[in-house]
Amino acid sequence: MLPSQHPKASARQLSLQDIAGETFVGLRENSALTQLLAAQAQELGATLAVKIRVASLDALCRMTHAGLGIAVMPQQVAELYLQSLDVVVRPLSDEWARRQLCIVFPDESQLSATAATLVKFLAQQG
Repeated sequence: MLPSQHPKASARQLSLQDIAGETFVGLRENSALTQLLAAQAQELGATLAVKIRVASLDALCRMTHAGLGIAVMPQQVAELYLQSLDVVVRPLSDEWARRQLCIVFPDESQLSATAATLVKFLAQQG
């Protein structure tokens, strides 16, 4: 996610190499996404310049909108803010950025109705 006036906002997609020199806003250091980004940047021989760290993806989007930096986050989360914030969302072209998340659960018959509904919903998303 980038502020809509950012110089790289017109790109169709970006790689971490393309944005490694930018100022970032990020999640707290113990988040899985923060650790993944740091590891990928290190493989490029870079350290990401993070101006501010926040506790939620909502705050991350709002900091990006305020022009404090760019952010890397799940695309589905970022797209929720396109109508309300002055930002653009561009996919990362790096292979590592395409993640598949799995949910592990006991036999479906052991799930509560709520959990079974969630599993059914998530299965339809893939």
